[in-house]
Amino acid sequence: MVPSRDEIERYLEELDEWVITSLHSVTPEIPPLSTIAQRIWNDLAKFGPPALPQIPGLGSFEVPLPPPPPPPPKGLSEKISEWIVDHKWKAAAVGVGFVVGSGLLAGYAGYWRRTQILSKSKKNGGRKRVAVVLGADSLIGLPLVLDLEKSGFIVIASVASPEAAENIQNQGHGYIRALILDPSDQSQVPEFLRSLQSTLSLRFPISVAGDPYYKSPASEPHIHTVISLLSLPSSPSPTALEQLAIDTHYLPFLQSTHITPLFVIQGLLPLFRVPGNARVQSVGLKNLIVCVPVVSRLGVAWSAADAMSTAATVKGMEVLRRELQASGQLDGLQLTVVDVGSVGPSSASSAGATTYMTAWSSNLRAAYGNAFLGSMDMARVYPRTPEDPQRVAATLVRLANRTHVGLFAYAWPHVKRVGVGAGVVTYQLASSLPTSLVDLILALPAYLVKLRNDLLSVPLPAGLPFVSYLPRPIHDVEKTPMPKDDESKSPDAHSESEHFPSGGSSDADIESLEGDRDHISGSWISLHDSLPPKA
Repeated sequence: MVPSRDEIERYLEELDEWVITSLHSVTPEIPPLSTIAQRIWNDLAKFGPPALPQIPGLGSFEVPLPPPPPPPPKGLSEKISEWIVDHKWKAAAVGVGFVVGSGLLAGYAGYWRRTQILSKSKKNGGRKRVAVVLGADSLIGLPLVLDLEKSGFIVIASVASPEAAENIQNQGHGYIRALILDPSDQSQVPEFLRSLQSTLSLRFPISVAGDPYYKSPASEPHIHTVISLLSLPSSPSPTALEQLAIDTHYLPFLQSTHITPLFVIQGLLPLFRVPGNARVQSVGLKNLIVCVPVVSRLGVAWSAADAMSTAATVKGMEVLRRELQASGQLDGLQLTVVDVGSVGPSSASSAGATTYMTAWSSNLRAAYGNAFLGSMDMARVYPRTPEDPQRVAATLVRLANRTHVGLFAYAWPHVKRVGVGAGVVTYQLASSLPTSLVDLILALPAYLVKLRNDLLSVPLPAGLPFVSYLPRPIHDVEKTPMPKDDESKSPDAHSESEHFPSGGSSDADIESLEGDRDHISGSWISLHDSLPPKA
């Protein structure tokens, strides 16, 4: 039987009373819990907590450091460096083999390309590359034309006379065609260009029997290289810019060395874009080579005509390069300016420098005569050994045989500067210096001579030519009275009359010559021969 709720509550109350009664009867002296807690608190505040027994410690010890991380794996460069350090002889042998192999590869690569072009031209029925040489009747023209023919080119050369054309064609093997072009006559340029275009349609060698023309324009040869030698003619006589005859000397010279070559190059540039030229299989790096005298690049004294013409030609090539680079129409065209030094036989004149001064006025001789004679005498006493024309031609042929863009070349048109001939390194280095520094270097010898003449006065030794001395300027010498007849017949006067010829005997001429004599007798110095002074 399940008890009811009231019964359960009554049971719990009875149980509670029984427990209280039982505890009170057993422990009548136990205080209440609140009293016990207060007593414990007071004891703790008065006496503190009881002392705990001594617990032994763990003792001193060190925590070991963690092991370092493993080193990173070595790279290829570090492995190679360690191998080189451990195997020095093997590394040296590998380096030498690499250098030799690279040189052989570079050399035989060019030879292989030229061989492939020649074999391909033979397979296609003949040569296809055309080299146009302007001014082939110059000093290096003939060896250049013959070397180009040996290298596998069809050579179209321009000469000024029919005799020179016949001479060049007779020395070839059927791959040389000479056309007439007088650089002093600009009206011949259109006729020359028409003859050149008709020559491109001829079959080469021209001595072969059969049809002289190609069957289709696609099989015609294409222009690969243009070499201009027209800027290397024999320059006019050296003279001062003040004496340069513009109408009779400079304009014809400018026509031959700058205007006509530029006119011809204008007509040849479109031939690089003809359809037949674009369809050929041996398309490579085309070349436009312009040769200029390196002395004229620097602009030395007494060569104003050469310097002005050369500066115009070089600046024109720079402008052409920028235009082609901006338009992008002629990819793979190499513009090369070749600085040509002294080439061929020596050009020293046996007549002497005074022959160039025959047309000078007395005033001009008094102003420039001493400096001009000193410069000409230095060039005569210390001449350069000219370069062999055959070596210059070989250098130009190597430039013409470039059929690809080299390792350090650009893929777009640009100007490259090359030097050949004697003295070219000196003048190229001088032309790269600032103008003020070049002027200082050129004026230093004259300044030292003038300083020596001002500080040391030595009588004029007998037997030395007049051009060995550089006296002070004429305006620094006091005028002397007119000499007597017996004095004018002295050896000194005779020597001066030879070096300063003139059409008349004006007072200015006599005063200038007398002033020179007085100064020379008082102070002198030799530009090329150092002699001890006489006691």
